[in-house]
Amino acid sequence: MRLENFKALFNILVQGRSAMNLLLATFLSFSFSICVILCTVGLMDGFELVLKSGLRYSSGDLNLHHRQSFFKISPKLEESLKRVGINRYTGLIQHEGFLLSDGKSRGVLLKGIEPQSYSETTGLKFDLHQGEIVIGEVLARQFDLKIGDEIVLAFGKGNESLDYLPGFRQFKISGIVKHGIYEKDLRFVYALKEDVAGVVGSGEMVNQILISLYPPEQKDISLDHIRDVQTELQHDLPKNYILRPFWYEFSSLLQAVKVEKFSIGMILQLIVIVAVFNIAAFVIYLSEKKAREIFLIRALGVSMNQIWKFWLIMITIVWVLSCGGAFILSLIFNWGLAHLSIFQVPGDIYVLSQLSLSISRSEYITVYGLSLAWVLMALAFGYWRLRRRSILQGLRLEFQ
Repeated sequence: MRLENFKALFNILVQGRSAMNLLLATFLSFSFSICVILCTVGLMDGFELVLKSGLRYSSGDLNLHHRQSFFKISPKLEESLKRVGINRYTGLIQHEGFLLSDGKSRGVLLKGIEPQSYSETTGLKFDLHQGEIVIGEVLARQFDLKIGDEIVLAFGKGNESLDYLPGFRQFKISGIVKHGIYEKDLRFVYALKEDVAGVVGSGEMVNQILISLYPPEQKDISLDHIRDVQTELQHDLPKNYILRPFWYEFSSLLQAVKVEKFSIGMILQLIVIVAVFNIAAFVIYLSEKKAREIFLIRALGVSMNQIWKFWLIMITIVWVLSCGGAFILSLIFNWGLAHLSIFQVPGDIYVLSQLSLSISRSEYITVYGLSLAWVLMALAFGYWRLRRRSILQGLRLEFQ
């Protein structure tokens, strides 16, 4: 259909205040419906992405520990790691304790690390010296701590004599870290491995090895590849070693998110269907309201196929504009998640202290494609009603 013909039919069929208001309402409702689905899917994908990024940011790709707690990184163990292509790993000492400050206490997980190898493995960079500690952002906020403050850690002495008595050690805060996961920002504290080993009496031994298969800054990673390496390395190691992927502790939650994303996506199609009713109502309204005009242009030689093309183009334009409107609304919502307090969620309930949208290209195509299918169904119904009316019926309307 030529542009001039489309403009002429538009001026004839979609003129008047009521028709334009209905067209605007149809556009807004359809944009909002698509936006709701995009934001729902994006929130779940964003939750999964941020959770996995936060877990990997502090745990590498694989986590190796021993059933008997402390162990040495022996040449045989290093050879097993190199055999499967692992070059980035770091040993650390993980120990539970309590952080004491201004008469308040909080259970924490102290990690004794080597800053250089830990940074190469996880991407977290620390400027740590002897007697210094780095704490999580949430912990610092709850205790009103800042860099330069001094705190006391209380924990068991481990292999030392009288290990049933707690040991106390004073540290100076040299940094505050943000993992992106509420529990880690609340519980994790970092110190030099030598400082922690001196307290728990572990010597050169460690109780955990973090392994990185990909550079820490790389976002596009293969979980299947990580599972394959895990399986291969686990077969090569003695049975006392336990190897787990970085998402292991939240695997059930991640699986639940996948199931819920599909279920909610299907349920939210009802919102699109309601918006599609508005499109069908728009077509039917104009078919009834402009029945005489349709009869006249058909009597003047305009075929039903041309009218069908007009409606097809018209509704396609509405769909394209609605998709664009939904995209803009999703950007606004994503901005609100990052900057407006009304969208902040309690991290102790939702694991993450802040949510964000993550919508892939395939999800855009799927949501937009399904909405187009519903639109074409509504258009087909409206066209079927219009085609049932003959020119004779239109002639009868003209002389009423």
